Amino acid sequence: MEIALLTSAFVMSVVSGLIPLVNAEVLVAGAAVAVSPGYVIPVIAVCSLGQMVAKVGLYAGARWLPERLPAKARKRLDRASEKMKRLEEAGFTLVLVSGIVGIPPFYLITLAAGALRMNLAWFIVVGLVGRVVRFAVIAYSAVAAGGAIEGVI
Repeated sequence: MEIALLTSAFVMSVVSGLIPLVNAEVLVAGAAVAVSPGYVIPVIAVCSLGQMVAKVGLYAGARWLPERLPAKARKRLDRASEKMKRLEEAGFTLVLVSGIVGIPPFYLITLAAGALRMNLAWFIVVGLVGRVVRFAVIAYSAVAAGGAIEGVI
């Protein structure tokens, strides 16, 4: 049961990393509550890794595909990149904060990191740390809330 749930959580984390309408936080909370207590850390790990797999794809697209975009899309990307260059000095701090708090949205920060050609290895490490912290707080909060509700019922 746990292996199937972990596999599903990984796949859905990749999907949620690519499609912002799929909520990763609900996925993490639900998976953490559904598994036995010894599997909460693996849930956090697979969901964080799934998110970063998706984010690396977005990063790569923003870094290496702009020249293949239509002219109108390139202009929009160039304007966004110019605005983001002001934040370049904050760089990895912004990636970390966004990965943990979600503000600014990690999706947009990922695209900006690719467009600004941030170091990919550092982006992965810092982004993964941010996701692990975020998902750990969510997972353990969901487990604690589930335990509190169960005790009342």
